[in-house]
Amino acid sequence: MPTVNDMTFQFAGAAGTGCDSQGSGWARSLTRASLWTFAYFDFESRIRGGHIFYQIRVGEQPVESHSLGIHVLLAFDAEAIRERIDDVLPGGAVIFDENYDLTTPSSKAATCWSSARRWSNSPTKSTAIA
Repeated sequence: MPTVNDMTFQFAGAAGTGCDSQGSGWARSLTRASLWTFAYFDFESRIRGGHIFYQIRVGEQPVESHSLGIHVLLAFDAEAIRERIDDVLPGGAVIFDENYDLTTPSSKAATCWSSARRWSNSPTKSTAIA
């Protein structure tokens, strides 16, 4: 029987933007929904913060480690997209504010931005997802 629920979510952004609280809340909700989770919080060891992320792997069977790649990236700033876009798996999604300035040499980030703009201009959708 194929596994349906085996995904990795990552909340990424600058320190102080809520990545930890959002990620831990999401992990708690998934666990309360009777799913197995493995979560870890990565942060820079600096007084002034830096770029951080909270990653959650969720599955129907026991999950004992993280996995390579991200299925859904929830970016709290444009830098999160620049730093993490290459970790998004084919067919994955990036959720971000459409007002982020994504002028970057990364062609994958530019494609992500173009897809999100087309999606967000749809009359039935209001949030940008690529």
